Amino acid sequence: MKVSDYITQLFVEHNIKHVFSISGAGNVHLLNSILQTPELISIHPHQEQSGVIASIAYKRICGRLGVMITTSGGAATNAITGALDAWADSIPVLIISGQEKLEFVKIHQNLRMWGVQGFDIAKTVSNITKYSVLISDPKRVKYEFQKAIYTAETGRPGPVWIDIPTDVQAAQIEPNELESFVPELENVKPEFNGLINQVEDMLKTAERPVFIFGNGVRLSGSEHLLPLLVDKFKIPFMLAWNGVDMMPSDHPLNYGREGTYGQRCANYVVQNADLIITVGTRMAIPQIGYDYKEFGRDAKKVVVDIDRNELDKFANDSSFLLIEANAAKFLNEMVKSTKASETNINKWILTCNNWRSKYPFVEPNGMHKEQDGKLNSYAFIWELNKHFDKDEIIVCDMGTALTCTHQSIMLNGKQRMVTSTGLGEMGFGLPGAIGASLASDNGRVICINGDGSMMMNLQELQTIVQLNLPIKLFVYINDGYLTIKHTQNNLFGNKFAGSGKSSGVTCPDFEKVGKAFGFKTFKIHSLDEAKTIIPKVLKEDGPVLCEVFIHSFQLLAPKTSFNINPDGTLVSPPLEDLS
Repeated sequence: MKVSDYITQLFVEHNIKHVFSISGAGNVHLLNSILQTPELISIHPHQEQSGVIASIAYKRICGRLGVMITTSGGAATNAITGALDAWADSIPVLIISGQEKLEFVKIHQNLRMWGVQGFDIAKTVSNITKYSVLISDPKRVKYEFQKAIYTAETGRPGPVWIDIPTDVQAAQIEPNELESFVPELENVKPEFNGLINQVEDMLKTAERPVFIFGNGVRLSGSEHLLPLLVDKFKIPFMLAWNGVDMMPSDHPLNYGREGTYGQRCANYVVQNADLIITVGTRMAIPQIGYDYKEFGRDAKKVVVDIDRNELDKFANDSSFLLIEANAAKFLNEMVKSTKASETNINKWILTCNNWRSKYPFVEPNGMHKEQDGKLNSYAFIWELNKHFDKDEIIVCDMGTALTCTHQSIMLNGKQRMVTSTGLGEMGFGLPGAIGASLASDNGRVICINGDGSMMMNLQELQTIVQLNLPIKLFVYINDGYLTIKHTQNNLFGNKFAGSGKSSGVTCPDFEKVGKAFGFKTFKIHSLDEAKTIIPKVLKEDGPVLCEVFIHSFQLLAPKTSFNINPDGTLVSPPLEDLS
C-alpha cells in the first residue's frame, strides 16, 4: 500500500471529513490519494495561512480535527502564522507539509536549503507546535500520525506538524507491519488534594464573589456544566472573549466581559470583587490589564488552568490560589459538591445590577451615536444582534471588528462566535468564515471585517464564491486601521504613519471588489439604513458583501488608555478607569 493512501485511510479512521490544501510538487502524492478517497472532501484556498485559519475555525465549530496540507518551501512558511494562531488559542489542528526527496534531506543536514525549496520546517516550527516531526522512515507513518493527533487533542490542545518527503509519500508499505503509537500512562496526581473544599470555604465567606469562564471550558467539553454551576452557587459570572458564546448574554447573573476593551459594568464587578474564580482562561493582558497586581486588587483569586506555565505567572503572589487541573474535572467536582454557597450576597447582586443598568453596553444616543452622518460600529452590532438566527455563527476579524463586536454582541448560548484572540492576526475573518461555514454543512456565517483587514486575505473572496458559501460579509469602511490611528494620535499628537489614506495606506472600493468576485453588494451609512438593509443582506442566498460606513476617526470606548510619564514611559491605569 502506498504511504499517501495509508495516510488518507488514517484520516477516515479519525473522522476527518474536510482537508484544506494547496497543491505543489511536494504534496502531489497526498493530494492524489485524497482525490481517490470518497469519504474526504478537498478544499483549496488561495494561501496557506488561510488554509490553517480555516482549519482552526472548522475545528471550533464542528469538533472534527482540522487539516491543512502544504507543499515545501515558502508554502510551508506561509502556514506558520496559522500555526501560531492555533498555538496561542489552544486549537488542535494538523498541518502536513511536503518535503524534498529524502536523499537531499539526509546527506545535507547543515545546508540552509535542501534540493529545491527544501529546509527543516519541523525544526523551525518546534517552538509553536505541540509536536513536529519529519518522517524519514515510511514504516513510522502510522506511529507518527497517531502520536501527532493524540498530542494535538490531549492536555492543553494545540497544533502539530508533520513533514513528509515526496519519496516517503510514494513509498510502499505493509500496513499490518506498522508500529502503532501507544500513549504512556500519565502520572496520576492527587485529585485536587482538598482544594475543592478550600474553594468552597472561600465561597462561603466571600461577600462579593465572581466566576470568569474561558474557552478552556469548551475545550474540555464541559460547557454544559456552566448552567448547573451557576444555578447551584447563584453568584455573578463573566465570560472571556474566546468563551463569550458559552452562556446567554442576557442571563441575569452574566455581567459581561472584562478587560482593557471591556464593558464598563464587567470591569466594575471584577475590580470590586473580593473573590475571583477563573476557569479555563489564561488571564492574558487584554483581560486583566498590564499590571496584574491591579486586577481585582482587593480580591483573592482562584485560577484553574490545565497548563502549569500559565499558573506560574502568579506563583509568587499570595493572593492567588493556583489549581492545575482540566476545567471539566474542576467543574464536575464543584457541581457534585454538597456544599452550596451559604453566604447571602443579595447586596452584591443588587450592586452589580445597578452597574449594569447605569452603564449599558452600547449607548446609540450617547457615546455611540452617529458622527458626521456615519454609523457607529457599536450601534451597528447592537442592531445586528436583533437579526441573528437562534443558531447563528459569527466570525470577526481584528481591530474595530474585534473589539467593538465583543463589547456589543449579545448571544443566546447556542449561537457561536469565532475569532483569534491570542495572536490577533489581521486577515482571520474571511478564511475563518470559510472554515466555519464548511463545518456547519455549508451553513450561513456572518463575518464582520474591516477594510484594512480585508486586504490581508482578499483572495479568499474567490474561495467563498467558488464554493457558493452563504457568508454574509459586513465590512467597516473607515479608511484603514482605526485602532492604530487612535494609538498614534495618543502617542504622537495627530501624526500618523501607515494607518490611513493621508499616511500612505489606501483601500479599494469594496462595492467594485465584491462585484468583481461575484458577490451581491449592499451599503449601510446610518442606523436607519442598518435596520432595513441588514434583513435584506441576511435574506439573500449565497455570498453577500455589505459595506458599513463608519467615521474614519470614530471614538473607541469604553477602553483603558495610558498616561505618559515625563521620562517617556507609559503607565496603563487599572481596569475600572475606562475612557
